[in-house]
Amino acid sequence: MKKIETIINEHAFQSVRDLLISEGRDIVVSEVRAEHDRKHILTYRGIAYDSYESRLKIETVVSDAEAMPLVHEILTVARESDSTDAETALSNVENVQSIGITKLTANRAQPLPSRP
Repeated sequence: MKKIETIINEHAFQSVRDLLISEGRDIVVSEVRAEHDRKHILTYRGIAYDSYESRLKIETVVSDAEAMPLVHEILTVARESDSTDAETALSNVENVQSIGITKLTANRAQPLPSRP
């Protein structure tokens, strides 16, 4: 299994999200900030900003065979929607385990459900 992490600009988010949802992928989206050198000032449409920019990180887990074609599709769609480069990281995942949240009772004296 492979974990794909893509950091994109907000302008490209909708098209990348639509691509992943149409392929039936579960995704996790987080807001991240890209820090730059203190001397570096970002300029967008003539307005100067501090040394960080807000971006979105999309994470999904896929099989080994699907990883590289999906990375290529993500980068293609992201770069069509936005002029800035999208960043994508691919890492190995040894084990995938979904952990659900169970409803805890008000009585804390009761033990948690045992694992099968």
